[in-house]
Amino acid sequence: MQINLKLRGSTGRYIMNTEEIGLEQKNTKPIIDQLDGLLANYHLHYQKLRVCHWDVMGTNFLALHMKTNELNANATRTIDELTERILSLKKTPLSTYQEYINSSVLREAQKIFWRY
Repeated sequence: MQINLKLRGSTGRYIMNTEEIGLEQKNTKPIIDQLDGLLANYHLHYQKLRVCHWDVMGTNFLALHMKTNELNANATRTIDELTERILSLKKTPLSTYQEYINSSVLREAQKIFWRY
């Protein structure tokens, strides 16, 4: 089975016709809702990781600082993959922090300091 991808404008992004892969438009809504929820959770998770990265202190500073860099890179890749998956289903992903906050199951926590 071959999937035909269509180029959308000059952005270079490819859009998949969902019917071409056996997905009816009405059946993609629950999938997109789940992907948007994951996207919202990952954006808030990423922001919390950044705060941890900035607040690392103490004797294990370098190891923890490097680990939070690694975790941030993984979160960024996941955010990109989720966004591209939503776009491939011909939908616009969530894109504002207000949308992320409203759609995420994660909630704000007090500032965290990593002092070791």
